[in-house]
Amino acid sequence: MFILFLVSSFIFSGIINGPYIDNLSNNSAFLRFTTDKPTISWFGWGEFPKCDKYITFLPFKKDHTINLYGLKSDNKYCYSIFLPLENSTYSYVASSSTFSTFMDESKSTYSFIVYSNTALNTDEENKKIVSLILSSHTDINFVINLGNFLKKDDNDFIFPLEFGDIVKIFPIYTVLGSNEYKFFDGGLLLDEYRKMRGFSKNGVSPHYYYVDISNSRLIFLDRNPKIKNSLSLKKGSKQYKWLEEVLSFSKNKKWIFVLLNEPIYPSFDSEKNSDIEDLFIKYHVDFVFQNGENYLRTKKIKYGVESDDGIFYVNIGKIITDGSNQIDDGTIDCLYNKKGLLKVSIEDKKIVLNYLDLDGNFIDKFVYSK
Repeated sequence: MFILFLVSSFIFSGIINGPYIDNLSNNSAFLRFTTDKPTISWFGWGEFPKCDKYITFLPFKKDHTINLYGLKSDNKYCYSIFLPLENSTYSYVASSSTFSTFMDESKSTYSFIVYSNTALNTDEENKKIVSLILSSHTDINFVINLGNFLKKDDNDFIFPLEFGDIVKIFPIYTVLGSNEYKFFDGGLLLDEYRKMRGFSKNGVSPHYYYVDISNSRLIFLDRNPKIKNSLSLKKGSKQYKWLEEVLSFSKNKKWIFVLLNEPIYPSFDSEKNSDIEDLFIKYHVDFVFQNGENYLRTKKIKYGVESDDGIFYVNIGKIITDGSNQIDDGTIDCLYNKKGLLKVSIEDKKIVLNYLDLDGNFIDKFVYSK
């Protein structure tokens, strides 16, 4: 047995970071956790409720990773992490939780939540975001942060802070924002960011990568033109070539979503990037979710003009109330200067966007069918 119920009188290692789900697919799961000092550990897992049907030994280290393959799609699993008690043959359960794998293309209904800028929020605002996400955890599959979730003044950053109860259940996919870079005049990522985002499948994580679920593909890009030496998205760049290749192999997807930090459109102070807009239009991207200003949703637009074969752009960003970002060009369908989060629900060829403020009040609902 790995479990000891009375551990108060023993010295033992503890988990200081995680556990969190780094990535999921319809047949695999990748988890990570960090202990306060190097130690061996055991990872028990199985189909719910048999949480320790399989036991995997993890070697002596501080940063632990677990890769599970051959899982069933759209299936619930549970896991437990066992750490040893010092000077003892016993161990104790340091953490446990459940997760569900993504569905494959045979199922076409799923949901996710998008938010941004948690590093710029107050603690109370982040607690409200966590509460809203956890209240929806039974009907969403993952969540997305559109950038700026690392605080620059963190000397010993521990991921995921207030969001720990969330990432035990499903992944928080992240987009690089300016806060994830060390300096505005250099392109070095914070070490903490590199450490917490380890999976390399489907791209060059954490800069750019894609995730598939059901009939959809979500493409995460590194767009930070204000950061000197950050990765370029200009035509011919490495990231651009990767994006073009991924989009060219996405033609069988019913939905293509792109997620990035600095907005492409509408662009208040950010530079535009017509190169990637050309790709979005050529390969029929459906929605672009951006960390812009306020909550803003455009009509379908193509090169700045409303068009039936254009793209929907949705901003979920910092709140600006001084009127400095007013745009009146006929392409804006909805604009609110109220902080919140966006719930996205897919049912085959139908998509529903629900924007809620931090108190859970519905602000905007948008329904679109192909």
